Amino acid sequence: MEVTVSRRPFGVSLLSILVIIAGALDVLAGVLSVSIRGEGDLLVDLKGSQGEITAFGTGLIILGAIAIVVGFMLWRGSGFARILVGVIALVRLIGTIWAFASFDREHWYEGIGSVVIYALVAGYLLFGSTARDYTAST
Repeated sequence: MEVTVSRRPFGVSLLSILVIIAGALDVLAGVLSVSIRGEGDLLVDLKGSQGEITAFGTGLIILGAIAIVVGFMLWRGSGFARILVGVIALVRLIGTIWAFASFDREHWYEGIGSVVIYALVAGYLLFGSTARDYTAST
């Protein structure tokens, strides 16, 4: 029986690490939101109630934990994780373009960097043969 080892592409490694880091930062932001939700200045700045900030923080913790799991799945070559991260990037791309077209027509150029990044990530994961071949072989 012959075992073939496929080498993880650099792009998949980089995106996996970035998804894991982003998830950890979401968890940290969620924990901080929940832990300081009663501070008066924060409530005034965010224009929210304690319950809203708690819900927001809890949501960040849950989404961050999911992102960490998906990042590790992508690292291990999961095709599902590749498609999931690619679709999320595509949705964020569409949402960012829509937000700039609808709300911020004067300063659209400030968000062009995130639009380009989302387009590159979605294109690489959804349409790039390198990522597709790697996840199909593992």
